[in-house]
Amino acid sequence: MNRERILGLTRVSFRDYYSAVKRYGYHSNRVNKEGFTEIKPILNIDELLYENKNSIPYMVYNDGAVYSNGFYDVTKLLAIGFIVCRHPSESRATEQLWTIINPELDDTVSKQKVEEFLNELLWAAIDLHRRVNQMQDEGVQEVEEYLQALDEEREKWVRDVTKVFSEQVTMKELGAVLGGEYY
Repeated sequence: MNRERILGLTRVSFRDYYSAVKRYGYHSNRVNKEGFTEIKPILNIDELLYENKNSIPYMVYNDGAVYSNGFYDVTKLLAIGFIVCRHPSESRATEQLWTIINPELDDTVSKQKVEEFLNELLWAAIDLHRRVNQMQDEGVQEVEEYLQALDEEREKWVRDVTKVFSEQVTMKELGAVLGGEYY
């Protein structure tokens, strides 16, 4: 079974996911356990799977980078959601990515901010996937080899993608570079 589908997020619109996460983590960039419990239904988290320490939802949402000291990291949650949730269109995905990178909705953001969030996306796509993969029984070696190859190209990919940007990036520029090919 597709591991991303087990999370249940492929049936969730990113707009709903984003709104739920930000409802409890707007000011502090953290969501406490009680807030997360309230948004689980919106995030399509199966309670029985979430409570099973061997399940993918448990591994993902209780990973030390996602959950620590009673709080969930909003940036990590948004990176996971952006990758796995549904986006209605390429242009809407660009707008949603822009909102994550630039919550103040300024006309531009620094290239560094774009690079930082691209690295968060890569963390979710590679590092988190790798941790989950290591706890699985089937297909571990093939997936690990693939993730290792991605990991080796991570820094180069971020450099290559962002080299066209000046020090300040607009949403239109972000969409022109990432849209279509990456989402």
